[in-house]
Amino acid sequence: MIASNKCTNQVKQIAWIGRSLITIGVRFIKIWRPDEMSHTHQFETVQTYNVLADPGVKPLAGRNVLLGDMLDATFTAIFPLSDNKAIICSETGDICLLNDSDKQQRLTRISSEKTSITAACLYPNGSILISGDRGEMKIIQPDQCRTSKRYSEKPILRRLASKIENHCVALGILDNSIVAIDNSHDIYIYDLNLNSPDWSRKYIITSPANPISGTRRFRCKNFVDAKFVTWSNNGDVIGWADSGKAVFTINIGLEQIAGQNELLNELKVIDAVPDTTLLLAGDKYGILRYSISRSFCSNRLIIMQCN
Repeated sequence: MIASNKCTNQVKQIAWIGRSLITIGVRFIKIWRPDEMSHTHQFETVQTYNVLADPGVKPLAGRNVLLGDMLDATFTAIFPLSDNKAIICSETGDICLLNDSDKQQRLTRISSEKTSITAACLYPNGSILISGDRGEMKIIQPDQCRTSKRYSEKPILRRLASKIENHCVALGILDNSIVAIDNSHDIYIYDLNLNSPDWSRKYIITSPANPISGTRRFRCKNFVDAKFVTWSNNGDVIGWADSGKAVFTINIGLEQIAGQNELLNELKVIDAVPDTTLLLAGDKYGILRYSISRSFCSNRLIIMQCN
């Protein structure tokens, strides 16, 4: 543990922009700056597992962004454009530019849609891909966003319609596909077409028995056909081809502390070092595992704890 702080608002999403961490949610956008404090990283090989925080951990410095007339907005999606700029979307359809050049934290509304935005990402051609609460997808061209005009307008006050049962909560781009995850943990894969995506052509991956808690792009020499990977809290990891076919399934055994039901361990992240055979996994206890085999077998496992 390097630094710690508590966010008292409901967080909807979190993202890195350069060396700053951005949290967004109900009536707030906050920028956390780890570089504004002195710290050291310490990684130790351990035989026992201690989940208690180091009492010497320093507070993580953070500042709220001034929201102006968007003070009542709920921000739902964020993705970086550069090391100091990001696009942030709201529940009422606002699309905003966050400019943190020179640490000024300026928020500018650049467009407004007629639907609630539940997820967004950067399209390969520089456009903005958004998903609405009724399941619709839309690509917004940069020239549709007129900063000078939108900045002077007040946010549109609209009564939000009830979300449909299954609506998108996360979007991402693979080499040749658009990947969407809905609130039922199902995955939808659409063909990527820079000019006119065909939203009717898709593969559907039904959520496995254990709900998916995360996904990311995946490149590993041991699993050359896997384009992205999903993981569940219990340690299940599944690699997927861009056609929606499962390429591999492994389970990472997670240690639990006896009698600590409120502190059950969970798998939090899985990744691979690109173009190598090195697999990485991190859990709730702060334990980092890595393996050079096709599974996390004990004879190939080194466990480290981040303090």
